Amino acid sequence: VLEHLSAWLRDIAVWQSTRDAKRLLDPANLDRIERIAKRARPAGVARAFDAVRLCVRDLQGNVNDKLSLETMLLALRRELA
Repeated sequence: VLEHLSAWLRDIAVWQSTRDAKRLLDPANLDRIERIAKRARPAGVARAFDAVRLCVRDLQGNVNDKLSLETMLLALRRELA
């Protein structure tokens, strides 16, 4: 799920910088990607991506799973809202 979320955030960043649907990993979700890309700042998308990567790293280590996921979700909400 987190890898899919990472790919989705990557597509948002690609759309923001290129507006080229051919470069998207999942062009079927272009409507959703475009909607988020319009309201999110590129730096916020980058921070959201970092939050997901940090969560993946934490889940592989000895960190409270629930706390790590909640922290990531709060970061996503803050950065993409």
